Amino acid sequence: FGFLAVAYLARTIGTSGFGAMNIAFTVFSYALMLSSGGLYTLGVREIARGTNGNFVSNILTLRIVFSLIVLSLLWLFSFILIKNQSVLFLTIILAISLIPHAFLFDWFFQGKENLKVVGIGRALNAGLYCLLLIIFVKSKQDILWIAGTAIISDLIYSAYILFSYTKRYGFPRMTFDLTSTRMIIKQAFSLGSGSILAHFSTNLPIIVIGIILSTSDAGIYSAANKLIFFLLMIDRILGTLLLPAAARLQTASIEILRNRLNETITWILIFALPLIIGGALLANDLILMVFQKDYTDAVPIFRVLLLFFFFTLLHTVYTTTLIAVKQERIYNRLMILSTFVYFILTLLFTWQFGILGTSIAVVLAELITLIFMRSQTRRFIRIHLPKTTLNILASAIIMGIIVFIL
Repeated sequence: FGFLAVAYLARTIGTSGFGAMNIAFTVFSYALMLSSGGLYTLGVREIARGTNGNFVSNILTLRIVFSLIVLSLLWLFSFILIKNQSVLFLTIILAISLIPHAFLFDWFFQGKENLKVVGIGRALNAGLYCLLLIIFVKSKQDILWIAGTAIISDLIYSAYILFSYTKRYGFPRMTFDLTSTRMIIKQAFSLGSGSILAHFSTNLPIIVIGIILSTSDAGIYSAANKLIFFLLMIDRILGTLLLPAAARLQTASIEILRNRLNETITWILIFALPLIIGGALLANDLILMVFQKDYTDAVPIFRVLLLFFFFTLLHTVYTTTLIAVKQERIYNRLMILSTFVYFILTLLFTWQFGILGTSIAVVLAELITLIFMRSQTRRFIRIHLPKTTLNILASAIIMGIIVFIL
């Protein structure tokens, strides 16, 4: 549904409007991470470990408080810093969605590994968003409706998840226990700072392009990037499954966890390598089919970013492992280093080579981060490439040759 929504908007509001929309959504995503990033990850891990008591109520209270604070700050700084009118109004309206997100209990169900509720909720959210866009957004002049439809779909999503929680466990109470709250904030900050930095790095290119180049360039880059994020659905599913499972298995047996992680690497290679080779060969057809001829400059960007897709999948395995074995400090130090690398490379390559340089910088930065993350994870759990790696690569290459010939 998200993929269909992106394709529809790219065709409807043009490259400049598409760029403005993506800049606004990126700013909103930063605000969302600041208000909930550490609490979300902490909630998933602790629920998977069997934590009970007032933990859920404390998390809810903190998320509401943090969301209100971040909402106020976002409105204030948006008026001061954002000069593009379309980006400004989109950001201000989108910021309202921080409130329904504060009441989202998907982290609880993810921790319980009850993914049916999460899956239905996310499909409902994305499907409703896509439907409302088709109804209300007919041209670039309707661009503010994009933010309005996002708020409506987020409200419905939060209401469904909250109803599912209430039906099973009763209506959540808002409590404030000073001792527990201090402990939760400390743990959440330790976990969340790394996640926030990772999110900042991943979404930095859109902001940099918007500042150095133009909203139209941001739209071209976003088109390629959105196709990559569609492929990264695999990564989102992987992360959703892997974190609670790894946290549970770590308490049972390190050996079992190691075996499961090795199997995960094997499946990543089996899925990702054919997608990279096939995607590179079919890039021009894919861009034209989804976004039409206005976005042909996105083809080389997409080909380069396919490597980012591959490195990110592997990165998720090592990141999840460090969090599962409670090595947040190492994870945070690595993400500080990663953010610095992302910032410097993205700034320099965008300045020198335009949006193609941006995509190369992102791939290089992700590869460097992956190398550092792997070296630190091996101190606790040694994850190996499968013995069948060459066989998997050979089969993907043969597939690529057949696609090329046909």
